[in-house]
Amino acid sequence: MKCNNIKNELYFYIKNELETAKKTEIEKHLKECSACRSLLNEFSKTIKMVDENPADLPKKNWDYFASEILNGVYEKKKFIFWKPALTFALSFFVFVAGYMYFHQKNLQVAVIISETDELVTYLSNFDIPELYQ
Repeated sequence: MKCNNIKNELYFYIKNELETAKKTEIEKHLKECSACRSLLNEFSKTIKMVDENPADLPKKNWDYFASEILNGVYEKKKFIFWKPALTFALSFFVFVAGYMYFHQKNLQVAVIISETDELVTYLSNFDIPELYQ
């Protein structure tokens, strides 16, 4: 096993959270490598000191901080629904307005074309003798 792999597993080795096969492999490497042994000793001392001297959290400030965080999360969740709903409604409105506008334009063009066709038909059926001379 390489030293980099050992460094990644030292915490779990110290806390005795490894499988026996991996643990024996690490122990075999530690017998051969003095650098990893010294790292294990320093790391063990650090973990022991942290475990023996836990940090006390200030109760009053922690409660206030936690309540403010939870209030912020709750308020953000409350408005999460409105953004997509408003976006959808606005998009739908723009779509319907655009459809109605272009549909109205097409109707106007159709009316103009039909009126022009009627006028041409009327004028072609109109008998003007001077035109035939």
